Amino acid sequence: MEDTSLRRSWQNAYDFAGVEERCEQALELFAAEDVDVVLLVGDLAEDGGLRELRRVLRLGRSPSGGAAADRPAAPVLVVGGNHDGVGQLPRALRAEPGRARMIGARGRAVAGLRVAGLPVTRRREGRWGSAKRPRTGEWGRAPVLLASHFPVLGRADDVHAAGLKHPAGLLDRERVEATLKRRRHPTIVVTGHMHVRDSATAGPVLQISCGAMIEPPFDATVVTVERHGREVAVERSAHELGKARERRDPRMAPARQRWRFVPGRGWRARR
Repeated sequence: MEDTSLRRSWQNAYDFAGVEERCEQALELFAAEDVDVVLLVGDLAEDGGLRELRRVLRLGRSPSGGAAADRPAAPVLVVGGNHDGVGQLPRALRAEPGRARMIGARGRAVAGLRVAGLPVTRRREGRWGSAKRPRTGEWGRAPVLLASHFPVLGRADDVHAAGLKHPAGLLDRERVEATLKRRRHPTIVVTGHMHVRDSATAGPVLQISCGAMIEPPFDATVVTVERHGREVAVERSAHELGKARERRDPRMAPARQRWRFVPGRGWRARR
């Protein structure tokens, strides 16, 4: 990923030089953890260039050896972010055929879990909205893992209270949130955009925000979802893949968290 950006920092200074190595480390971690699916939740590139996006999608294609090398690679599902350009990510995926695919609002079954995505489009300069609302009517009663670059639960007040910057969010964020909250069954949203490790719940919605790979805490995040009858247990484990000087601490949540969803009661944090 070439350093072509005019922006050099958000919460903390960007480390362009180490990002490819950290991405490879993350893929090795996911293979060692035997994950069922790898989610890339947007902003794969800084300037949305086709060349840059193709370079990202080629990461991890070489066998890395080790204990996980003889296992089949997990599918890679992708949603776009505001730095990925308008229409550039689908072009990059077509140019780099492999195991990475866009994931849409309807979703697909992966290891007994439905995984869906929130596609976005630029509505006006610098502002984005959902291209398609979540297809909750087609999801059924099973828990759904929703990949979204943009948070769907509003976190601006909490992020500012922590002394951190909050970027512009989805123009129709409240409508997307309302759609998910009308669903009585659990939705686990995995998101980026804020460059903050955070979590929040609202009714049947659990939102897990991952730290950035371009700046501290350099998080690679593993999310485990288990079903126990009608209840659902979720655990987040964030792995910091490097260290750098920090002006602001983006860790609004601990590296390890657990929750349980109980029908009629929603999500509850567990120790």
